[in-house]
Amino acid sequence: MSLTVPPELVVQSGDLKAAFHQVARAAGIPAITSAALFSRLPAPLCDAPAFLCAMGGMWRYQFGLLLDGLPEDSVALGTRQCPEVSWLLKGLLVASERLTQDEISLVSRSLGSIDRHLETLTELAPLARISTRYRAEYEPPDCGTGNRRIDWRFTTECGPTILLEVKSRVKDLIEHLSDISHAAVRGAKEAPEPTSDPAMLFRDTVEKFREADPAYFLQGAWIYTAIKQEVSVLRRFFDSLDHSRIHFAVLGDWDDDAFVMTAPDVSRDEILRAFSLRESERFVFRTGES
Repeated sequence: MSLTVPPELVVQSGDLKAAFHQVARAAGIPAITSAALFSRLPAPLCDAPAFLCAMGGMWRYQFGLLLDGLPEDSVALGTRQCPEVSWLLKGLLVASERLTQDEISLVSRSLGSIDRHLETLTELAPLARISTRYRAEYEPPDCGTGNRRIDWRFTTECGPTILLEVKSRVKDLIEHLSDISHAAVRGAKEAPEPTSDPAMLFRDTVEKFREADPAYFLQGAWIYTAIKQEVSVLRRFFDSLDHSRIHFAVLGDWDDDAFVMTAPDVSRDEILRAFSLRESERFVFRTGES
């Protein structure tokens, strides 16, 4: 695979292996550890190109499907297809520390799939944040409705079990890029505000959970979306969900700030503490904001 990002974004180019070890060294991770982590990656991912990005000054690698479905059969390439090398490093490191060998193998195989890579990488973000007092299980059996599996089960001796479904959403980004394209054709000088449709965020989520008492099973969604959500629309939609099945939702990524919503009988502070998060409105906007 060759690097296809715009040259204006590329300060320096290379391959994922070199970038991975450089980021690991900068993070103080011993060379023997970073080598062991990288050795777990499947060949297609190992061969991914990498570049030092002019925006933000971090190393990124290109491994993901182009965004299609845009007007006039155009496609888009952005940070969703070029994640930070540090995310991959953190994900592999925390997986090696907290998961079983079988679970690590499952994660590694999924990371090697260009169709599943970004979704799997996103699934590792809450694992990197959950308190070490929780035991983590990846895709445990017998947690969801029917034969459906929930992404994470986090158990602790002094509190409710947390069941977490992780979603990486792209449809809203495609629709927003389409709106921008149509606006440009009409001669608009500014990009339109994103259209907020929270139903897309929670699609195939609530129905995966069984009914549960949050005192014993705290059930929620961790959602990564590239488009900000209108806060009042988002809250109204979350409030309309079946809170016997879903008790909280986190809009977040790999950083320590997130937008958290909870059912009336669930403590927001409990969720923030469990994932070592601080409240933020980085993922939402209010109508009329610039």
